[in-house]
Amino acid sequence: KLPRYVSDDKKQSEYTCSLFEVHITLGFKSEDREIITARIIQIASTALSLNRGGYLEIVTEKRMKLTQYSCYQSVVEHIQEKCFDLQNEFVLNKLYIIANLCEIGLLDLTINQAIDQVCNERLQFDY
Repeated sequence: KLPRYVSDDKKQSEYTCSLFEVHITLGFKSEDREIITARIIQIASTALSLNRGGYLEIVTEKRMKLTQYSCYQSVVEHIQEKCFDLQNEFVLNKLYIIANLCEIGLLDLTINQAIDQVCNERLQFDY
């Protein structure tokens, strides 16, 4: 039986097409996801390059508990302003990397400078 938001009189092909459209709408195309991931990792790499280069693997793979709220808020707002819109679940799920940068002791000023270097233009994606 089809989910309640799809009427029973719809054809299965219409339902499948609808699911595909929802997936594309809520998510990103594979290429867009790769661009976003690369940008976030590039920000981390740039921020770490001065004195903590060995931390890149840790901050990109581990999810640390967020305690440095003011750092995180400052950096997230800067990403929103300089890089891309954060109103997508895929983007939000990558922000743990930013939280980790704050958690290992990087200052928001350092991370925001990395954002300025990496995000030359603000990218627009279709949500």
